[in-house]
Amino acid sequence: MQKTFDKNDVQLISQQNWFGKYQPVATPVKQPEPVPVAETRLNVVLRGIAFGARPGAVIEEGGKQQVYLQGETLGSHNAVIEEINRDHVMLRYQGKIERLSLAEEERSTVAVTNKKAVSDEAKQAVAEPAASAPVEIPTAVRQALAKDPQKIF
Repeated sequence: MQKTFDKNDVQLISQQNWFGKYQPVATPVKQPEPVPVAETRLNVVLRGIAFGARPGAVIEEGGKQQVYLQGETLGSHNAVIEEINRDHVMLRYQGKIERLSLAEEERSTVAVTNKKAVSDEAKQAVAEPAASAPVEIPTAVRQALAKDPQKIF
C-alpha cells in the first residue's frame, strides 16, 4: 500500500528545520587606517577648485594659472592629479601620493563659494523636473503587458 502526500504535507516538511536554522557568521570588515599624506614640496600653488560634472583644480605654476582635471599631469612636474577634494588636491608624484592644499588667501572664499553653489543647485532643482519621476503607463499597455510581456517587446 502506497501513501500519497498532499501539498500540505510537503509544505509542513519543508518548513521544518531538521538540522537547525542556518545563521551565517558575519565577519567584521577591518577598515584600513588612513595613512597620513605629506604636503607636497612641488613649487605649485592651488588657487581654486571647481566642482561639477568634471571637477577641476586651478593650479599656479611659475606664475601662470591653469585648470587641471582629475587624471591630468601638471606641466613641468610630471605629477598626476589623483583626486580633487573641497579644500585640497591629491597628487601622485614619483610613485607617492602627496597633498596640495588650497592657498591660505583662497581658503576664506571657499565658504562663500560653497554657499553660492548650494543656492544655484536649489534653483536648478526647482527649475528642472526630476528625471526619475514616475511615468504613468496607460491602462491598455499595462493590461497587454500583464497578458503577454513578449508581445510588447
